[in-house]
Amino acid sequence: MITIFWDIDGVILVVVMALGETFSSDVYIRTLQKLKQRYRRVRPNKNPGDMLIQLDNARFHTSLWTHEAIAKFGWTVLPHPPHSTDLAPWDFHLFGPLKDTLRGTRFEDDKSVIRTVRTWLREQETSRYSMP
Repeated sequence: MITIFWDIDGVILVVVMALGETFSSDVYIRTLQKLKQRYRRVRPNKNPGDMLIQLDNARFHTSLWTHEAIAKFGWTVLPHPPHSTDLAPWDFHLFGPLKDTLRGTRFEDDKSVIRTVRTWLREQETSRYSMP
């Protein structure tokens, strides 16, 4: 599983889960801590406390621990509408074209997939990351 965090200026962080690792609140909170650190490095002129984050209804997103961690970071959680191409455009705006790029490609191993995804993300115009 690959988790991608971005803003209107482009990708901030790409996190690849280790094979066999299970997502939990603890794992997600560690991921959010990495995001906070990375955000400071790649967006030095922005305040990480002003960050808006959108979560879906996955258990690790809705847990009390996750919401407490997000509150400590000072971030605002935006509501996430039900999965629909009309109501959750980010799910389809970025990942749809990425899937189209990968469709039909046979990869030697997981590293090849990860490298291809990272390359594709880097090659995108910054307009890809603004609201459609």
